[in-house]
Amino acid sequence: MTSDLAKGYAAFKSVFGILDRVTKINPDDPQGKKPITIQGNIEFKNVTFVYSAWLDAVILKDFNLKVSSRSSIALVGPSGSGKSTIIGLMERFYDPVKGNITVDGTDLKILNLRCLREHIALVGQEPVLFRGSIKDNILYGRPTATEAEIIQAATVANAHHFISHLKDGYETYYGERGV
Repeated sequence: MTSDLAKGYAAFKSVFGILDRVTKINPDDPQGKKPITIQGNIEFKNVTFVYSAWLDAVILKDFNLKVSSRSSIALVGPSGSGKSTIIGLMERFYDPVKGNITVDGTDLKILNLRCLREHIALVGQEPVLFRGSIKDNILYGRPTATEAEIIQAATVANAHHFISHLKDGYETYYGERGV
């Protein structure tokens, strides 16, 4: 029993050590440029990145990418090739060790982080659904959306036809991850 308590205490310390960690990039910092409009032109210029825990493993080296506003791209590659890292850098979860990333010609490091993240939408590999109705999940992204905007969002996602054929339509309830 003492062994179980010791293991539990060690796990407790480990979890709270992670939760208490202070990030180098503060998402709540009110400083930074807040553009009135963001067109969405993204450019990675000679970006090099390594995770601090793996200093000997370069994830991206002299990486360049231009994505024009209102365009869609797919990042394709084997596991560990840097796809998720590119997204993390774009959202500024990390900063590159070399090079810079710009949005509409402005370096991410001088933009207000909250403002930046409010203008980014990502479609991940796995669907993420929260417990509640389909309508609640759509409203999660824009709490003030009108009924027409909810239907428009579902239509753009090619889901309206499917949803409208459910017994309860947009009020259909499901558990987390769609169960």
